[in-house]
Amino acid sequence: MKSAALLISALWYLSLPAAAEDAATAADAVRLPLWEVGVGAGGSFGSAYPAADEQSLKGLPFPVLIYRGALLRIGGDNLVAGRLFKSRRLELDVSAGGSFNTDSDDVEIREGMPDLDYLFELGPELEIRLDDFSDPSRQLKLEIPLRAAFSSDFTDVSARGLVFAPELEYEQYAFFGTPFQVDLSITPIFANEKFLDYFYDVAPEFARAGRPAFDAGGGYLGTELGVGVRRDKGRYQFFFGGNLTAHQGAENENSPLFERDVSYSVYAAFVRFLWASERRAPDQSTGAASF
Repeated sequence: MKSAALLISALWYLSLPAAAEDAATAADAVRLPLWEVGVGAGGSFGSAYPAADEQSLKGLPFPVLIYRGALLRIGGDNLVAGRLFKSRRLELDVSAGGSFNTDSDDVEIREGMPDLDYLFELGPELEIRLDDFSDPSRQLKLEIPLRAAFSSDFTDVSARGLVFAPELEYEQYAFFGTPFQVDLSITPIFANEKFLDYFYDVAPEFARAGRPAFDAGGGYLGTELGVGVRRDKGRYQFFFGGNLTAHQGAENENSPLFERDVSYSVYAAFVRFLWASERRAPDQSTGAASF
């Protein structure tokens, strides 16, 4: 399954919260290459799944692919984004994301239960620019996605419901005169019953002492606070950051699989770009497009 590992590594890198473009103005966007290709390595450490008591450490090398087309973009804030509309303040995308799997045998409370497979999400996202545009090095925006979720072990695919996670995000380039880009975000997360069943449902056949049967419901999952830092240095990029998710008041806090009111993860990654196209990306500051 080497190819599957590489794919998920790429998903992990491209969904890093600090992976915005390194300039906020339209002129900068024009100068960026249409294509960039590279390699990287990274790792993350944190809760095995939302509200889990146990932690897991994951680290992998990964390929890097960035494409900055007028309609389709790969890399950046989303794994894949298909631009449907863009104005000075509004942007409508089709976007996607993904997360790693969890082996239930590595998590005591889930022992004997089905594994949590790799999770993928796909759906529309509306982005609203909230600042006054007076400082091109800073952005405040509200991202409103609605995504369908799917899980897969790369032998089959299962639908896992819907996720609604509006995110208020602040980005600052050259943070207080430093060479770092900083990204701060707050994201309340809601999902329907089918999605939350995946994490918190305990079917009768998996009930045991200390893990009674539980029928999960849809609703509030938690609120995530995130910080990401990026440093660009020529053909090299460095990323580090983390997030903290508060689950107090979550719909399924009575599930035996819900163990902590707070879960977290931290990550670090390094990227080396090997090739960039001579062709420049189009001006993406305004305009509308459809597929």
